[in-house]
Amino acid sequence: GADLRFRITNNLGGDLTINPDFALIEADVEQINLTRFEIFVPEKRPFFLEGVEMYDQRIRQFYSRRIGDITAGGKLVGEAGGFDIAAIAARADLFIDNEATGSPETNDADYAVVRLQRGVFGPSTIGLLAANRRVAGEDTGSVGVDAVWSARSAPCQVSPHRCRARSVHVACRTSMSGRPPSWP
Repeated sequence: GADLRFRITNNLGGDLTINPDFALIEADVEQINLTRFEIFVPEKRPFFLEGVEMYDQRIRQFYSRRIGDITAGGKLVGEAGGFDIAAIAARADLFIDNEATGSPETNDADYAVVRLQRGVFGPSTIGLLAANRRVAGEDTGSVGVDAVWSARSAPCQVSPHRCRARSVHVACRTSMSGRPPSWP
């Protein structure tokens, strides 16, 4: 495989990778899940680690572990025009069971994820996340908007217990295909 890291501006960097080798990544501890909710496993693959904090939202819209072993990918992480930006484009082999033959089929899956976030009113933020997966010409994706409003009182110099911070999280997610959001 090959990796290329470059700087577009002082605040915006890019990465390109072809056939990355994730063999040296520590294996995940096996867990048995008896609930209807999926288990969250932290990301360990280097390609996905830089900028991962941009995708941390109150309501998870994107989970990079759903993207399998990638064959090629590119990403941008940084700041431009007052916006924090994180974007990923990747191609991965997706194994799908063929119902007619009963054996797994390999399809190319193209993934695209864009996250924009902007600070407003001091510590508050507003953001947009769009994610899409294309397999065999069919797109599955979602778009979400989120906002975090934080209000802080004046700095406390007399009594720390009088200091209070309040935050409100608002998120909305919809599917681009007309079906309920499923993939990202």
